[in-house]
Amino acid sequence: MQQALSQRTARFRWLVILLLVINSVINSLDRGSLAIANPLIATELHLSPAQMGVLLSAFLWAYALAQLPSGFLIDRIGARRMIGCSLVLWSLSQALGGFCRNLTQFFSARVALGIFEAPNVPSAATVLASWFRREKRGLPISLVFSGGQLGALIGPPLLTAMMLTFGWRAMFLLCGAAGFVAAFIWTALYRSPSEFGVRKADHFEIGFDDVKTDSKSFKFSHWRALFRHRTIWGIAGGFACQNYVQWLFLTWLPPYLERTFNVPIATTGLLAAIPPLFGYLGALSAGFIADALIRRGKPTLFVRRLMPSVAMIGVTACAFPLCLSPSLSVALALISGTLFFAHMAGTSCWALVTVIAPQRIVGSVGSIMNFGGYIGAAVAPIVTGITLQHTGSFVTSLFIGATMAALAFCLYSLLVREALPQTD
Repeated sequence: MQQALSQRTARFRWLVILLLVINSVINSLDRGSLAIANPLIATELHLSPAQMGVLLSAFLWAYALAQLPSGFLIDRIGARRMIGCSLVLWSLSQALGGFCRNLTQFFSARVALGIFEAPNVPSAATVLASWFRREKRGLPISLVFSGGQLGALIGPPLLTAMMLTFGWRAMFLLCGAAGFVAAFIWTALYRSPSEFGVRKADHFEIGFDDVKTDSKSFKFSHWRALFRHRTIWGIAGGFACQNYVQWLFLTWLPPYLERTFNVPIATTGLLAAIPPLFGYLGALSAGFIADALIRRGKPTLFVRRLMPSVAMIGVTACAFPLCLSPSLSVALALISGTLFFAHMAGTSCWALVTVIAPQRIVGSVGSIMNFGGYIGAAVAPIVTGITLQHTGSFVTSLFIGATMAALAFCLYSLLVREALPQTD
């Protein structure tokens, strides 16, 4: 019989959410710092648009490829240790960016950043799946995963102010220092449900029966077998196309505004914060909408599957008109709409992972999805840089992004249709 959650457990769950939000914000600031400093770094290091595209993608390729081993390790050794180690190492990599003197050094620092940030998001999904039962994961997942959009929202004005005040190198160092502080706080405060000592009366509300599994029994053969299911290919492929659209704007929005509309760099930092605001609202709203539908009696799996597909329809509807070279105000409105629905889809996908995957393999399934997502993300800045260098405009890049959005809708709708079976 269901009982009210004890105050001790309820307070700690909110603390868990807060800690994960802080990690997500710092994660986002570190990722976006290079895009903000893009023009200054390109000038100081004498980089062409194509070279800058390669540098912008260095993090993404490393992040994508590191997802697969990260997910397996999360399910083997636990999310608490993975997040703590990840925070320390990625913060060190971010700080090293402030000392780079050439393309090779910067490329290496961004690769290291990508490798060590890789476990953070799948680990967060694993943590939330262990503290909230299936029907009530939408809101906490939205709160945590919208932290990335919150970082993207406050990042442009904050990072631009830091850069203009102290220089872009100091900006990298300060972001790294924030990560070290967060690592200490996480390690000192976070505990898993079993470490925390959840009382028996709270087991139902947190879905404790779902998490009593032996992680040591999860083997490589179990992980490899996941690729036999079309659900895995659908969610990874859809996330790849979806992330292509998001990272097109995350990495090239400031140069797009400067080149297309002749916006000065100081103003760019302010304008570039507008679309992420709507991205944040989209990510945040996903959990409220989905949980409300479930409370009204809609099947949990049906709702979690529906949300990404519907959101990608919105992305497609906003992305294609951008190819028609609208005015600055219309372009900002369309980009804002694109990111609103794209981040709604992204947050919904992470909620979907915790439903289609048994608790013991949430980290693995989430990392496979994120692997696909960041392959798409890694391709976006390279393709955009090359097309910009050859055409002198962003029109072709925007058309490719809109096409990717339509393809994501097809993959989510056609392939992601059933939950994954329990591993042996």
